Amino acid sequence: MDWLRRLPKLSLILLWLTYGVFGWYWATIVIAPLEQPWGQGALWCVLTGGILLLAGIMTAPLANVRRWVLWWLGSDTRSFITTIVLSFLGVSLVLHMSLVANVLILLSAMTLARLDLQTQNFGEWTAFWILGGLGLGGLALGGCSYWLWNQATQLGAALLGIWG
Repeated sequence: MDWLRRLPKLSLILLWLTYGVFGWYWATIVIAPLEQPWGQGALWCVLTGGILLLAGIMTAPLANVRRWVLWWLGSDTRSFITTIVLSFLGVSLVLHMSLVANVLILLSAMTLARLDLQTQNFGEWTAFWILGGLGLGGLALGGCSYWLWNQATQLGAALLGIWG
């Protein structure tokens, strides 16, 4: 239980709450307008994969990341594909600036938590599971809170219609 005392509680709570707010935002802005349930599930899966990918990138040794990037850009075809994808991503980022601001806040909260975990001498896999678990837990908290709030407001409107 020594590792539990070593946890940087403030930065991890900040990470959890940041992902909770982002889960609410994601459910409100991105998921709620979709009418097909399979589309909603697919977007939640993409976001879950993105959180785990971000946690993996934050905890991976830089030498491994550098080796993979150099391998990927070693081919002309892969470099061309990367250029096209990054150009499309750049235009998309400019068009969706509020989403970019939220992602930068998530990135900064995860960076702070990772640095605190590294200061407390947590290993890479332990840090990955802590960051990924808190990110997914916060996202689930935000998404479920939005869903419960939405259900309560619909129920309240129905009750007002019956009694009003």
